[in-house]
Amino acid sequence: MVDRAKKAFGVPVIMDNDANVGALGEAIYGAGRDARPLFYMTLSTGIGGGIVLDDSTVYRGADSYAGELGHITLKPGGRSACADRADVLSGCAAGCGWRGITGRRRKC
Repeated sequence: MVDRAKKAFGVPVIMDNDANVGALGEAIYGAGRDARPLFYMTLSTGIGGGIVLDDSTVYRGADSYAGELGHITLKPGGRSACADRADVLSGCAAGCGWRGITGRRRKC
């Protein structure tokens, strides 16, 4: 996908998740231009977030989930909400929110 876009438009192309790109865009062009570090939150198909550091880079953390609010554990030891990551996360915000809205488990 990146190579196709680079070839089609003749410009450098970088791909990332929507929350990280949104955070970076807000930090560079939006209301966060003069704010560092910056935390950005998005509520759309999930609950996401991005963190932009003092040097305007996106902070990813040890496992690339830094800022991802949807995967914060809400109830340690509780019932699993994330079907794919049941062994890692228990009662995460994305799964609990989805289940509360739809009544169904969400595959994260």
